[in-house]
Amino acid sequence: MIIKLKSLILSFVPPALTGLLAFLSANGNFDIYKNLRLPPFAPPPVLFRWVWTALYIIMGVTFYLLSRCDSRRSKKASLYLYLSLPVNVLWVAIFFGLQNFTLAVFVLIILWLLVFLSAIYSSTCGRRVWLTYVPYLIWLSFAAYLNVGVACLN
Repeated sequence: MIIKLKSLILSFVPPALTGLLAFLSANGNFDIYKNLRLPPFAPPPVLFRWVWTALYIIMGVTFYLLSRCDSRRSKKASLYLYLSLPVNVLWVAIFFGLQNFTLAVFVLIILWLLVFLSAIYSSTCGRRVWLTYVPYLIWLSFAAYLNVGVACLN
């Protein structure tokens, strides 16, 4: 497969902007995590920035691979993945900005469903594309566990 550099670079713009907007939407409240009662297996706060950086990079790769796949289902996969981006920002704003942990659970469920639907529709593009969703879905599932735990304990 020949890599189209311009398309590759542009594929990283939506996830990079999402990361920036998510960071800004937290209103500087990322430190609240340290003061919450957390469920078992909650990771240290420093892990989140590394995981999300990796996930945003993987999203860029996913957008690029989807752009190279010419099928109607890949267009739906892209649409669901694009729709997940503002929901991602919304979750950060609700969890960290508003500190409404219960509402954040419901937003996270919507986010998980959008990413899952995108993964399902991407299946016609090959295993390589589908596999890019695996880390994101695993992390969102773990985040849901943490979010439910935080909502119950705080």
